[in-house]
Amino acid sequence: SRRGVASPRITGRPTIGASEVKQDVTSNRYAHGAAGGGVPFIGDHRPYHPAGTENLTGMQNGFRFDAATHTYWLDGQELPHITQVIRAAGMDASFADEDQLWRGSAVHLACALDDECALDEASVEPEHRGYLNAWREFRKTLGPTLEFESIEKPYYSEEYMYAGTPDRVGHIGSHPVIIELKTGTSIPPATSIQLAAQTGLVDPGRLPWRPWRRFAVRLGQD
Repeated sequence: SRRGVASPRITGRPTIGASEVKQDVTSNRYAHGAAGGGVPFIGDHRPYHPAGTENLTGMQNGFRFDAATHTYWLDGQELPHITQVIRAAGMDASFADEDQLWRGSAVHLACALDDECALDEASVEPEHRGYLNAWREFRKTLGPTLEFESIEKPYYSEEYMYAGTPDRVGHIGSHPVIIELKTGTSIPPATSIQLAAQTGLVDPGRLPWRPWRRFAVRLGQD
């Protein structure tokens, strides 16, 4: 834990040893430092690429995600993502303006690295620190049994041929959970549909004995 804030336990992951890799949130560069005893490593986290390197995320079964264009592909066919599906249904999917999208990207990255115990605190801009602290507080409210199985991992539906990237998938005790982080001034009404669609990606069987708990958390500067 750091500053009295405990990170959720990540299951089934090896650890990085003497060389901790931290990413600079503000410039998308890697920074290296000494680690005491290693930090958890998320094997199915989206990869962090230094600027100018390959942005394609290799996936199994012919599925891949292109981070540069935010497109999903299955055997050479582009799959619509959840926002596109919501728009095609005639619903408002304009979740954020350009400034909010940039802030959301930086905040999302800081929160993801914090969940990995791999965040370089000095790389977080002062105007983003409040959002990070808000995420830490929300994480604590979910309790000590919170565990993440994937962090911003792309998924696709073979049955319905769409794709998406839930912010967090995990469980609290025996209850599976999906969490969506928002940094705008409000949570858009279509977020409930977004979360339902994400559930269809990670649990296509929709098992009745596995009721999902879906959270949309709005992070603020204060």
